[in-house]
Amino acid sequence: MTEKQENTFGPKGSNPNPEIYQGIKKEEESTPLSMDAFQAGYGAEIYASNREGLQNMFNQLTNATVKAVQARKDPEAVADRLEKRVAKREKKSLKKYGPSNDELKNVNKAMQAITGNYSNFEKDIKNNNPDKAKFDKKTAKIKSRLTSAKEKAKKAMEKRIQDAAALRGSKTNEEKIADARELKELLNKPENKGLQDLL
Repeated sequence: MTEKQENTFGPKGSNPNPEIYQGIKKEEESTPLSMDAFQAGYGAEIYASNREGLQNMFNQLTNATVKAVQARKDPEAVADRLEKRVAKREKKSLKKYGPSNDELKNVNKAMQAITGNYSNFEKDIKNNNPDKAKFDKKTAKIKSRLTSAKEKAKKAMEKRIQDAAALRGSKTNEEKIADARELKELLNKPENKGLQDLL
Protein backbone atom coordinates (compact mmCIF):
# COMPACT_ATOMS: atom_id res chain seq x y z
CA MET A 1 0.00 0.00 0.00
CA THR A 2 1.35 3.41 -0.96
CA GLU A 3 1.68 6.25 1.52
CA LYS A 4 -0.94 8.25 -0.39
CA GLN A 5 -3.47 5.39 -0.12
CA GLU A 6 -2.66 5.06 3.61
CA ASN A 7 -3.23 8.79 4.17
CA THR A 8 -6.48 8.76 2.21
CA PHE A 9 -8.29 5.52 3.16
CA GLY A 10 -6.49 4.56 6.38
CA PRO A 11 -7.98 4.95 9.89
CA LYS A 12 -6.22 8.29 10.31
CA GLY A 13 -6.60 9.30 6.66
CA SER A 14 -8.55 12.19 5.09
CA ASN A 15 -11.33 9.85 3.85
CA PRO A 16 -11.28 6.79 6.13
CA ASN A 17 -12.98 3.82 4.49
CA PRO A 18 -12.31 0.50 6.21
CA GLU A 19 -13.62 -1.65 3.28
CA ILE A 20 -11.33 -0.06 0.67
CA TYR A 21 -8.43 -0.02 3.12
CA GLN A 22 -8.83 -3.75 3.93
CA GLY A 23 -9.30 -4.58 0.21
CA ILE A 24 -6.03 -2.87 -0.74
CA LYS A 25 -4.21 -4.55 2.13
CA LYS A 26 -5.59 -7.99 1.22
CA GLU A 27 -4.69 -7.49 -2.46
CA GLU A 28 -1.07 -6.80 -1.54
CA GLU A 29 -0.81 -9.85 0.70
CA SER A 30 -2.05 -12.29 -1.95
CA THR A 31 0.20 -12.53 -5.02
CA PRO A 32 -0.71 -14.44 -8.18
CA LEU A 33 1.58 -17.23 -6.98
CA SER A 34 -0.43 -17.68 -3.78
CA MET A 35 -3.77 -17.56 -5.59
CA ASP A 36 -5.16 -20.48 -7.52
CA ALA A 37 -5.31 -20.32 -11.33
CA PHE A 38 -8.85 -18.97 -11.48
CA GLN A 39 -8.19 -16.07 -9.05
CA ALA A 40 -5.01 -15.17 -10.91
CA GLY A 41 -7.05 -14.43 -14.03
CA TYR A 42 -6.84 -17.78 -15.78
CA GLY A 43 -9.68 -20.16 -16.32
CA ALA A 44 -9.19 -23.12 -14.01
CA GLU A 45 -10.49 -25.45 -16.71
CA ILE A 46 -7.55 -24.54 -19.02
CA TYR A 47 -4.96 -26.35 -16.89
CA ALA A 48 -4.38 -29.98 -17.74
CA SER A 49 -1.62 -32.19 -16.44
CA ASN A 50 0.92 -33.16 -19.08
CA ARG A 51 2.55 -35.79 -16.88
CA GLU A 52 1.06 -38.70 -18.83
CA GLY A 53 2.19 -37.26 -22.18
CA LEU A 54 5.72 -36.74 -20.87
CA GLN A 55 5.81 -40.26 -19.47
CA ASN A 56 4.71 -41.67 -22.84
CA MET A 57 7.42 -39.65 -24.59
CA PHE A 58 10.12 -40.96 -22.22
CA ASN A 59 8.82 -44.53 -22.61
CA GLN A 60 9.02 -44.24 -26.41
CA LEU A 61 12.55 -42.82 -26.19
CA THR A 62 13.62 -45.64 -23.89
CA ASN A 63 12.10 -48.33 -26.12
CA ALA A 64 13.72 -46.85 -29.24
CA THR A 65 17.10 -46.68 -27.49
CA VAL A 66 16.86 -50.29 -26.29
CA LYS A 67 15.93 -51.46 -29.82
CA ALA A 68 18.84 -49.50 -31.33
CA VAL A 69 21.32 -50.96 -28.83
CA GLN A 70 20.03 -54.50 -29.41
CA ALA A 71 20.20 -54.04 -33.18
CA ARG A 72 23.77 -52.80 -32.86
CA LYS A 73 24.70 -55.85 -30.77
CA ASP A 74 23.05 -58.33 -33.18
CA PRO A 75 25.93 -60.44 -34.63
CA GLU A 76 24.58 -60.32 -38.18
CA ALA A 77 24.13 -56.55 -38.05
CA VAL A 78 27.66 -56.15 -36.67
CA ALA A 79 29.08 -58.33 -39.46
CA ASP A 80 27.19 -56.36 -42.13
CA ARG A 81 28.33 -53.05 -40.68
CA LEU A 82 31.99 -54.14 -40.51
CA GLU A 83 31.84 -55.54 -44.05
CA LYS A 84 30.58 -52.21 -45.37
CA ARG A 85 33.24 -50.39 -43.36
CA VAL A 86 36.07 -52.56 -44.75
CA ALA A 87 34.84 -52.08 -48.35
CA LYS A 88 34.62 -48.33 -47.82
CA ARG A 89 38.13 -48.15 -46.33
CA GLU A 90 39.64 -50.22 -49.14
CA LYS A 91 38.03 -47.97 -51.73
CA LYS A 92 39.26 -44.87 -49.87
CA SER A 93 42.76 -46.34 -49.55
CA LEU A 94 42.99 -47.00 -53.29
CA LYS A 95 41.69 -43.53 -54.15
CA LYS A 96 43.80 -41.62 -51.62
CA TYR A 97 47.06 -43.60 -51.45
CA GLY A 98 47.14 -45.72 -54.61
CA PRO A 99 47.32 -49.50 -55.02
CA SER A 100 48.63 -51.76 -52.25
CA ASN A 101 51.93 -53.65 -52.46
CA ASP A 102 50.08 -56.91 -53.20
CA GLU A 103 48.30 -55.26 -56.13
CA LEU A 104 51.61 -53.84 -57.35
CA LYS A 105 53.21 -57.32 -57.18
CA ASN A 106 50.41 -58.66 -59.35
CA VAL A 107 50.98 -55.82 -61.83
CA ASN A 108 54.72 -56.59 -61.78
CA LYS A 109 54.10 -60.30 -62.53
CA ALA A 110 51.61 -59.41 -65.26
CA MET A 111 54.14 -57.07 -66.88
CA GLN A 112 56.78 -59.79 -66.77
CA ALA A 113 54.39 -62.28 -68.38
CA ILE A 114 53.32 -59.82 -71.10
CA THR A 115 56.76 -58.57 -72.05
CA GLY A 116 58.64 -61.81 -71.42
CA ASN A 117 61.43 -59.61 -70.08
CA TYR A 118 62.01 -60.63 -66.50
CA SER A 119 65.24 -58.69 -65.98
CA ASN A 120 63.55 -55.24 -66.09
CA PHE A 121 60.95 -56.28 -63.51
CA GLU A 122 63.15 -58.17 -61.07
CA LYS A 123 62.85 -55.44 -58.49
CA ASP A 124 59.32 -55.21 -57.12
CA ILE A 125 57.50 -51.90 -57.33
CA LYS A 126 56.46 -50.83 -53.84
CA ASN A 127 54.16 -48.24 -52.36
CA ASN A 128 56.19 -46.95 -49.41
CA ASN A 129 53.74 -44.26 -48.27
CA PRO A 130 53.74 -44.39 -44.41
CA ASP A 131 50.19 -43.01 -44.25
CA LYS A 132 48.98 -45.85 -46.46
CA ALA A 133 50.72 -48.40 -44.25
CA LYS A 134 49.06 -46.91 -41.16
CA PHE A 135 45.67 -46.79 -42.90
CA ASP A 136 45.98 -50.38 -44.15
CA LYS A 137 47.07 -51.57 -40.69
CA LYS A 138 43.85 -50.23 -39.18
CA THR A 139 41.85 -51.78 -42.04
CA ALA A 140 43.52 -55.14 -41.29
CA LYS A 141 42.41 -54.87 -37.64
CA ILE A 142 38.85 -54.20 -38.77
CA LYS A 143 39.08 -57.21 -41.13
CA SER A 144 40.07 -59.45 -38.21
CA ARG A 145 37.07 -58.12 -36.26
CA LEU A 146 34.93 -58.81 -39.35
CA THR A 147 36.11 -62.43 -39.45
CA SER A 148 35.17 -63.01 -35.79
CA ALA A 149 31.86 -61.18 -36.29
CA LYS A 150 31.01 -63.44 -39.25
CA GLU A 151 31.74 -66.52 -37.12
CA LYS A 152 29.49 -65.19 -34.35
CA ALA A 153 26.77 -64.42 -36.90
CA LYS A 154 27.03 -67.94 -38.31
CA LYS A 155 26.74 -69.45 -34.81
CA ALA A 156 23.77 -67.21 -34.01
CA MET A 157 22.03 -68.27 -37.24
CA GLU A 158 22.64 -71.95 -36.49
CA LYS A 159 21.24 -71.46 -32.97
CA ARG A 160 18.12 -69.77 -34.37
CA ILE A 161 17.64 -72.65 -36.81
CA GLN A 162 17.98 -75.17 -33.97
CA ASP A 163 15.53 -73.21 -31.80
CA ALA A 164 13.02 -73.05 -34.66
CA ALA A 165 13.40 -76.80 -35.25
CA ALA A 166 12.83 -77.45 -31.55
CA LEU A 167 9.66 -75.35 -31.59
CA ARG A 168 8.06 -77.14 -34.52
CA GLY A 169 9.41 -80.57 -33.59
CA SER A 170 12.58 -82.38 -34.45
CA LYS A 171 11.13 -84.08 -37.55
CA THR A 172 11.50 -82.58 -40.98
CA ASN A 173 8.53 -82.24 -43.34
CA GLU A 174 9.63 -85.34 -45.28
CA GLU A 175 9.72 -87.38 -42.07
CA LYS A 176 6.26 -86.14 -41.08
CA ILE A 177 4.87 -87.06 -44.51
CA ALA A 178 6.44 -90.52 -44.24
CA ASP A 179 4.85 -91.00 -40.79
CA ALA A 180 1.45 -89.92 -42.13
CA ARG A 181 1.70 -92.42 -45.01
CA GLU A 182 2.70 -95.20 -42.62
CA LEU A 183 -0.26 -94.39 -40.37
CA LYS A 184 -2.61 -94.37 -43.38
CA GLU A 185 -1.34 -97.80 -44.51
CA LEU A 186 -1.73 -99.11 -40.98
CA LEU A 187 -5.35 -97.90 -40.81
CA ASN A 188 -6.17 -99.35 -44.25
CA LYS A 189 -5.33 -102.87 -43.09
CA PRO A 190 -8.47 -105.03 -42.66
CA GLU A 191 -7.73 -105.91 -39.03
CA ASN A 192 -7.70 -102.17 -38.13
CA LYS A 193 -10.97 -101.32 -39.85
CA GLY A 194 -12.70 -100.47 -36.56
CA LEU A 195 -10.01 -97.88 -35.75
CA GLN A 196 -10.96 -95.82 -38.81
CA ASP A 197 -14.43 -95.27 -37.38
CA LEU A 198 -12.95 -93.96 -34.15
CA LEU A 199 -10.88 -91.42 -36.06
